[in-house]
Amino acid sequence: MALPTRQQIVEKPVRIVRMIVAAMLMRLTVDTSARMFYPFLPEISRGLGISLAQGGLLMSLRSSMIFLSPLFGAYTDRRGARNLLAVALLVQAGGLVWLSTASGFATAVPPMMMLGL
Repeated sequence: MALPTRQQIVEKPVRIVRMIVAAMLMRLTVDTSARMFYPFLPEISRGLGISLAQGGLLMSLRSSMIFLSPLFGAYTDRRGARNLLAVALLVQAGGLVWLSTASGFATAVPPMMMLGL
């Protein structure tokens, strides 16, 4: 068995640092998009033309999507975490774009469900 070269030893920590930075940026983006609704819920509700209670119901609906997590766990076991992360980020981005076009409670339900996935 051959010993690793000096270049291979130096490259490995650089890749790990890049992966950690990428993971931190993705986590920051996802967490910010998930939690930005709470302080701005009154303004978002007014923008959608719905009551504050309906806005809270939308938030509850998003949070209730956690019940689908066993399905995504099974998907991750079959396909791998990398594929699921890519799909999850695309769904999150699509949900945010779709929510920006919503004009009422009924049109805000599907994108909020997407954001809960």
